Amino acid sequence: MKQTEQVLVLAHGWGYNHQFFNPLLQALQNRGGLANTQVLALECGYFPDQAKPGLMIHTPEGWQHHPMETLHNLVLAHASVPWIGMGHSLGMARLLSTALRWSCLLSIHGFTRLAALTTGQAGVAPRVLARMVSKARSNLPQVLEEFHRACGHQPNWTTLNEAALLADLVWLQTLDLQGSLPDRLGTHSAHPTTLLAIYSPRDAIVPATLSQTCFLDAPKCTHLTVDASHGEMGVNPSRYTEALLPHLRSH
Repeated sequence: MKQTEQVLVLAHGWGYNHQFFNPLLQALQNRGGLANTQVLALECGYFPDQAKPGLMIHTPEGWQHHPMETLHNLVLAHASVPWIGMGHSLGMARLLSTALRWSCLLSIHGFTRLAALTTGQAGVAPRVLARMVSKARSNLPQVLEEFHRACGHQPNWTTLNEAALLADLVWLQTLDLQGSLPDRLGTHSAHPTTLLAIYSPRDAIVPATLSQTCFLDAPKCTHLTVDASHGEMGVNPSRYTEALLPHLRSH
């Protein structure tokens, strides 16, 4: 059995699940970017027919579901190796909210807040999110369909966990991790978290200016622009693999 040399934790965005990362994982494996890497995914359970909330562990046989408490045991078992987090959209905020000491964080169209909470801030207008929440309360499937069209990627689903989807949509209205970002990245520690922030001018969900601004104060951050829609990684991961490989191989 090969020894685990690093752990990669994936976190999907709103309206998706861990399967969103499957094309990227396949592309990275084909390039040797996941050698001796234990891959995990935080699963919100938005699509109950595909996965329950909890922790997904990637194995040669496929994804296996475990209760979230399993993460604590894995942290203890792999305390001596680097932990890398890759978050897509809201998934990046979820990783930042997780009590783990990250060696590296990879933000894919991610953010520390989505709403423009004060005048002049980059972000989505609060009225847009409020309108989305209001519509979701009466017709969440339609809101999700419209959202996926704007993302440029339509996942397959038959059932919805509407309570979980609505709760996280409401959370997006007030989510703001900006002030605590230095502490979450260990800015004043001997080994602060390195960060790669990828964003796109074609992103119809998370404005590129917002995704860029969110991480300007990160001391060890590399910024990268890609020509891709918000959900393009789920169908065309080649736009991201070259940027991600060095960060996955440097630990």
